[in-house]
Amino acid sequence: MERDISNVVSRSSRAAKDERPESPKTIQRMTAKRYPMTPGIHKAYVRVEPVNTSPPTVECYLDRDVFGDQITVRCYIAGGMWLTEATPRLIDGNIIFVVKIDDEWWCVTTFQATEDCICETP
Repeated sequence: MERDISNVVSRSSRAAKDERPESPKTIQRMTAKRYPMTPGIHKAYVRVEPVNTSPPTVECYLDRDVFGDQITVRCYIAGGMWLTEATPRLIDGNIIFVVKIDDEWWCVTTFQATEDCICETP
């Protein structure tokens, strides 16, 4: 007496497939659906290194490096007023996060004033 085991094989392969861990690509897609970027916050790519302006601003490309819309981003500096003397330091190509408030683009990062000094050893 022979038994038909084709049904058993297909059930066991389905169970094995269900137990297999998800690929990194699948995990990324599911994470992006569950946790989308906060509305209104965009990436900006620093177009040119900042110069000392009042108010502190930096020229950027919006959402895409080189091919994005060119925007001017205002920055808040705690304890200072010059982007060239604040951290984090900005150079061409850096990514910053920005939000549009009352028709002006603002960086969501708060910069911290620094003081360059020449240290002498005793």
